[in-house]
Amino acid sequence: MKKLTLATLMAGGLTLIIMAGANLETELKAGETKMLQKLKEELKNENIDSDAAVILSRALMEIEKTPAEKQDELVKTALQNAQKAREFKISDESPLPANWPRPSLPGLIRIKKYPAVRAAWVRSPQKKNRQFMVLFKHIEKKQIAMTAPVIMEYSKQAADDPTKLGSTEAMAFLYREPGQDESGEFGDVAVVNEEPLTVVSIGIKGSYSNPKFQSAVKKLNDWLKENPEWKKTGPPRVLGYNSPFKLFWKKYSEVQIPVKEEPKNTKTTMPPLSPEEKRIIIDKGTEMPFSGKYWDSFEAGQYVCRQCGSPLYKSDDKFQSSCGWPSFDDEIPNAVIRKTDADGRRTEILCVSCGAHLGHVFAGEGLTPKNIRHCVNSVSLVFLPAAQKKAQAYFAGGCFWGVEHYMQKSPGVIEVTSGYMGGDVKNPTYSQVCTGKTGHAETVQVTYDPAKTTYETLARLFFEIHDPTEFNRQGPDVGTQYRSAIFYTTDEEKQTIEKLIAQLKANGYNVVTQLTPAKEFYPAEEYHQDFLEKNPARPICHSKVLRFETKAK
Repeated sequence: MKKLTLATLMAGGLTLIIMAGANLETELKAGETKMLQKLKEELKNENIDSDAAVILSRALMEIEKTPAEKQDELVKTALQNAQKAREFKISDESPLPANWPRPSLPGLIRIKKYPAVRAAWVRSPQKKNRQFMVLFKHIEKKQIAMTAPVIMEYSKQAADDPTKLGSTEAMAFLYREPGQDESGEFGDVAVVNEEPLTVVSIGIKGSYSNPKFQSAVKKLNDWLKENPEWKKTGPPRVLGYNSPFKLFWKKYSEVQIPVKEEPKNTKTTMPPLSPEEKRIIIDKGTEMPFSGKYWDSFEAGQYVCRQCGSPLYKSDDKFQSSCGWPSFDDEIPNAVIRKTDADGRRTEILCVSCGAHLGHVFAGEGLTPKNIRHCVNSVSLVFLPAAQKKAQAYFAGGCFWGVEHYMQKSPGVIEVTSGYMGGDVKNPTYSQVCTGKTGHAETVQVTYDPAKTTYETLARLFFEIHDPTEFNRQGPDVGTQYRSAIFYTTDEEKQTIEKLIAQLKANGYNVVTQLTPAKEFYPAEEYHQDFLEKNPARPICHSKVLRFETKAK
């Protein structure tokens, strides 16, 4: 039996991968509760491929994120479930193929790997709902003992849409040994040698029914969304371990989707280490407090390992501890190893990918709800800023040249495009819009960074740089194409505008601005873009009035 010694839990805590030098913290420590020590002892002695190992490992990873007063409860539940997994048996009516994985505890989602096996398949569409009898007659004729399970395969579409899990597309019986029978086609039966297969699987107890199978496929799809490194490779299948005549409450099946692992290359290429970086990262030194460049930095982004570029921490988990070093109360899953420090007291943290020294981890300080502080050397990290987020707003306030000019100068605005919106004519030209017959208004599309400004800030500016009390005109520009209008894209935007209009009306302004859902936006001709920037001698056709701060005259 393979023992769980050096292991890292991957893929949401369901696949155990042995890695030289990686250590899922199974070492016993002073001060740990007896329950936690019991969990670690059981995990050390557990078969690496077992359901119990999956359950215990997952619990061990959840410990640090669980309040101290609830940790024993979590461990107790994990120990109970692990014991249930060890004791779980199905009502076997036939032996399993050689080296076939044990059926899993009902409800547990995990990755399973199946060996090469010889199988007899019926895939003929004319034989739907009769595959079982066709296969049974085949093995009876060949005088081959039947094994469990029977494989029922469904359409490829059902992998993405469980509601399409109708009747089986194909069915297979498995042979006890790969050398049994001969491969080839025998009427509607094809005997083939199946390659090893990896699946994400969930066990089900009870009757074989499409509603149960559909629910299981949905759960597997939800799991795959949370673990995107696993990609679907085939249609869903059901392993049925009991005959149709078995009492329904004793039946057991496994619903599965074939997958393969495609880990993303998330590493950033790093230059060679400097002597000072080697002193800390390789020789396990420590930088002076308040000297590193990240100790007081809280910009949105991600921190990666200085030595190998692997992601380690997210800025969302960084907090101000006033200790003089960058502090985090969580790491990216499976990114950091813990080991007892050379001083025998502290817990060192290292990069799981390359073993680079990061710093130390402390528990029980009460600095954050997670009650954990990763104290990391800035030298061990490289910060990667988050990709800039973008949002868009649409404002019509007369000639778009002036609105564009003021919006471009507003902090947090990334880009402003002049164009047309609100009409029914596709791809209108400026000449067409000027007739007033297309229904479009001269509109600006404002692209902005929500982290640096807000929709309300831009909307307030809009109401201040044009006259919202003029109906179908702005100054000398007359016509519906010059109307005051805001085109909202969400209910939140609509509510924001309604609030601002109410404030203006309270100040005595008779606002006539139209508030309508956004339609397709058509960029105007190139010569309209940045018009006032290109023509500095042209007077600005808009002026700013602080309407939210002054009463109407």
